[in-house]
Amino acid sequence: MSDYVPCIDDLRVKLCYICRDEERYDQPENPPRVWIHPCRCALIAHEACLLDWIQSSQTRSEVAAQNATIVGPPSLVSHESCKSNLLTLTEDLRARCL
Repeated sequence: MSDYVPCIDDLRVKLCYICRDEERYDQPENPPRVWIHPCRCALIAHEACLLDWIQSSQTRSEVAAQNATIVGPPSLVSHESCKSNLLTLTEDLRARCL
């Protein structure tokens, strides 16, 4: 496996794994939305979608948060490394929002 990790701007089609909206390189959104690539896998999301998801997850039980459980479609967040990176990103974004 290559060590090269594509950046968001390398993608011809961006698909938010949360809201499932798509942006094509030849049809950029207007106004542009911020995209996040939280780990080495292919998952990307709109920053606003991820922040909304984090906020909604805060309303879920404290037990789930303490056990570092990601609440979401398991098929979309199935790799352990992705879960770990998303949890780290979640903690960083929560700290910024407080």
